[in-house]
Amino acid sequence: MSSFTFTNPINGQQIELSGDTLTEAQAREIFNQQLEAGSLVGLKPGDYKVQVKLHDSVTANIVVNVVAG
Repeated sequence: MSSFTFTNPINGQQIELSGDTLTEAQAREIFNQQLEAGSLVGLKPGDYKVQVKLHDSVTANIVVNVVAG
């Protein structure tokens, strides 16, 4: 399983994205999409959500986990 951590520039939280075949580019794209949509605001450490589809051609089970903040 691949795992990548990004910092939410709005509140400084560390957000971890992980998935079986996730690349860093895909993780960054998901992070940016979720950030732009406002769905990473208000999360507490330990919260997570599942994001299934990145593109029509790329699907993965993605867990977004707040690891600090």
